[in-house]
Amino acid sequence: MGACGCGETFLANKRGPPRRYCDGCRIENRRTANTTYRRANPEKRREGIARWRGANPERVRTSRAAYYASNAKKEREAAAAWQKANPERARSIKSAWHKANPNSTAQRLRRYGVKPEMTAVQWREILVTNNHCCAYCGTAGPMTKDHVIPLSRGGTDNKDNILPACNFCNCSKGAKPLLEWLVISTGFSDGSLRTGTLLRQPPT
Repeated sequence: MGACGCGETFLANKRGPPRRYCDGCRIENRRTANTTYRRANPEKRREGIARWRGANPERVRTSRAAYYASNAKKEREAAAAWQKANPERARSIKSAWHKANPNSTAQRLRRYGVKPEMTAVQWREILVTNNHCCAYCGTAGPMTKDHVIPLSRGGTDNKDNILPACNFCNCSKGAKPLLEWLVISTGFSDGSLRTGTLLRQPPT
């Protein structure tokens, strides 16, 4: 048996170097050492996190979606607080993004005079509900927002008019009404459309 400085006893190693700490102190010492290293090496820590995220995009996406789904109010408050504290940077980021994405939803909303209603949290909730899959073909991967009733035809920007769609389906549907697009692309014509169900086979 061995004795730790905290007063706890532990079984001595039969092989290898002798133990000096009990399990509790060993875990706490390791946690303290890790915290000290991270604080002393912030750049290396950020680089390591970036590498891991780059190598595990699907795990990152799933983890973020689950976190946002269970912390919606907290995320909204944090985003609002950051924008209020950093108005210039927030405007700069938004401006750069809109210039790089001239056909974005925000641009089209302004073009058709539609009031923006969809929030980032609501969009994440829609993605989680649909398992990050296209509502029309079931393909998994990066999703785009599809306005079921197109904005150019009087559609709104609220969550009841938006579904996740893969780029193929969204571009194929374009500004067509959903039923018209389904008839053209799949021969769907029985009138039994149900939002959020698998409507056709994935594109090949």
